[in-house]
Amino acid sequence: MANLFAVADPDPGVLDRIEERLAGSGEFDVVWRPAPGWLVAQATMPDSEADRERVRSLGFAFAEGRDRLQGGHGLDSLKRVAKLSDRSPHRLAELPGDFGFLRFQPDGAALAVRSCGGLVPVYLRPRGDRGFAVGTLLNYFPRFLPERLFPDPLVNATWVRIYPAAFIDDRTFVDGVSILPRGSYAELVPGRAPRIGRYWDPRPDDGEGPQPSPEHAPELRRILIETLERDLDAEGRNVLMLSGGVDSSALGALIAGTLGRGLSSWSMIPAVEPGRSLELSYIEPLVSRFGIHPARKHELTEELHRRWISAAPGLPFQILHPALCDLPNLCAEEDLRVIVSGMFADEVCGDSQRLNDWALHTSLRSLLSREPLPFGRRDYLRWAKRRVREAVGRPRVPADELDGWAPPEVESEYQDWVHRYRTALARDHRPLRELAARASGDAWVAMYWEAAAPLGVRPSLPFFNREVLELAFRCHPRELLGPGPKRLLREALRDDVPARNLLRPDRGMWTGHHARGRWALDGALPAAADDVVRSDWVRHPPADVPFMQGYRLTAAIRVAKSLRDAGSLMQNSSATFARPPVSGIR
Repeated sequence: MANLFAVADPDPGVLDRIEERLAGSGEFDVVWRPAPGWLVAQATMPDSEADRERVRSLGFAFAEGRDRLQGGHGLDSLKRVAKLSDRSPHRLAELPGDFGFLRFQPDGAALAVRSCGGLVPVYLRPRGDRGFAVGTLLNYFPRFLPERLFPDPLVNATWVRIYPAAFIDDRTFVDGVSILPRGSYAELVPGRAPRIGRYWDPRPDDGEGPQPSPEHAPELRRILIETLERDLDAEGRNVLMLSGGVDSSALGALIAGTLGRGLSSWSMIPAVEPGRSLELSYIEPLVSRFGIHPARKHELTEELHRRWISAAPGLPFQILHPALCDLPNLCAEEDLRVIVSGMFADEVCGDSQRLNDWALHTSLRSLLSREPLPFGRRDYLRWAKRRVREAVGRPRVPADELDGWAPPEVESEYQDWVHRYRTALARDHRPLRELAARASGDAWVAMYWEAAAPLGVRPSLPFFNREVLELAFRCHPRELLGPGPKRLLREALRDDVPARNLLRPDRGMWTGHHARGRWALDGALPAAADDVVRSDWVRHPPADVPFMQGYRLTAAIRVAKSLRDAGSLMQNSSATFARPPVSGIR
């Protein structure tokens, strides 16, 4: 695995100056010119090997998956990858596994490819007639490009108001920098806007509904074990985000028990009773039984949560997950290589997030039969409500109202998007629409990379990769729900995970400051707030706001300030600050 930053510019002097900044940063293992008008820098992750000269000579710069593509066959395999990339990029799914790379042509054209699981993000910035910039960390763009960059007010106000976290229209926190969708490629040709294509789509076509199979549960277990064996550090430098819920407990038992790998854990527990004792009753027996050490536990208080958000790493990306906010402190205490998370297990294995798919794939006849219901008799009403919404063309959209600090024009743009999104959902008749929508809300995947990779830590997301998503789109909702949630996971791991953890009936308890706490604004907002906050709030902010609104406001202002600071540094180095035109991405 590696981070990449590539810039195309027709002026060799501009590339020379960017190369000087890249080399001076000390972050990159190699900087080279792969094709006319292009400059590339690669920073390999610990325990990874940089692309060798013979790989670079084929026009490749890899971010992930080179080992899986080579498969022990060396350059011969990469020549096939080159052929597909140049002639038929829409057929890249014929290649095995997850992979992400840049492929350069002698004429100055290039292809940017993001993996199916998307673990390493690929960001794009068209620079008008100046060319392109491509990178795997968002902070590369304001730090190394010779132009001032600004925050995108819509994304900074909305990305966690959509569940799961989503980038609207593939925009990011930085205006003019887009993220390439997972399983997609971008053709980058000088003088032309990027052309985006998809090479992988595991969702069944209309009329090809998913079918139940007794083989799905053992297949899930096999995929999880193979993923963990590939991802984990052999020397035990692994940490698990252990909530005490079903998914993280299952991963802990698999890693430290079934696979026998060394493992530590990070847990966030309620600060008050009875929630504190309940969570510990699931966490402590598990870490004791499987020798998970050290097993860190943090009581989530208002003060600690505020401190994490106010100093979160990864700017200009908004890092909001408490464990990722605390990761720099964790790395200071422990030598780490891998952080493991159970994110997206609810969607893959079955929980309330999949009730819409269950309703749409359960006929009235099946509903009235003796088949078990997901959560009880109220499911009859849930089924009816969701079917009625579908019939009138108003499917559920998992999007909340914006906070009061969002500018009115952002609120208007957001409502326009909600309308367009609901209309698109109503017209979408392919199977498993809810799973597809939730899988596309994948900004959280990039968040893991943005928080971990700069620290030399690789994220492992066993429930979100090519293989497990392909399996998820073959599973019928009744394999996942009824009676109760997580049927697929519980069947798959019944011999690996302690029964009390695997069959836990609740989703866990947390402290109440999310709903009841207040976030003090302490007077005037900083000048950078002008870029993301409505003008009347900048002039006369309230004394305090609800806690979660305050932490989102703090995160957005920190993004704006980081971009202003980067602009000031660039200005001090005599860079030109004219805001260049940004070509649209289609």
